Amino acid sequence: MADDELESYENFIAHCAEYVKRGETSRIIYNRSPVHAAVLIRYLIQSAEREVRILSGELNHGVYGDPRVIKAAVEFLHRGGHLRVLLDLNPSSLDPYITLGDLVQTNSLLSALFAAMREEKVAGHVEVRMVPAKVAAQYPFHCLVADAASFRFEEDRQKMDAIAQFGNERFALALKTRFEQIWALSQQ
Repeated sequence: MADDELESYENFIAHCAEYVKRGETSRIIYNRSPVHAAVLIRYLIQSAEREVRILSGELNHGVYGDPRVIKAAVEFLHRGGHLRVLLDLNPSSLDPYITLGDLVQTNSLLSALFAAMREEKVAGHVEVRMVPAKVAAQYPFHCLVADAASFRFEEDRQKMDAIAQFGNERFALALKTRFEQIWALSQQ
């Protein structure tokens, strides 16, 4: 991907993120590549003031392992934000006995978040649960919701294709509600 194309995309996302601050809704953003997803997710996290919810498979390293995404997440925690992560790992790609501790050691974002959590000031600001396979079979999507105001939504969790929008409280609240239902059925 050309640097000028990525810079143009980032400028567009930065412009869209400003809509939340004005209490307005941005255009719908289409997202298909991991590089664009990392930019979009970084701005969603940066725009959040209170809470970010992530429903993902394995927190794709090409997206969530991006140093700027990790930095945005850690800065969000230092601002007093709370992060909840649900992982619906593909059981066929994993050791059936994998634990959350194993994931923390091998996933860049989780490693950074748990390192930040060890600092007294952000302890308790991150919660991670694993979604049981029976529960994961009941929904096809992945999402990120920032303050129940902005979102990124993958309709088919097997694909990277997503839509996102800043300031769409109605859809973001619907995703937040579904996230909370899945959270209640998931394991710590």
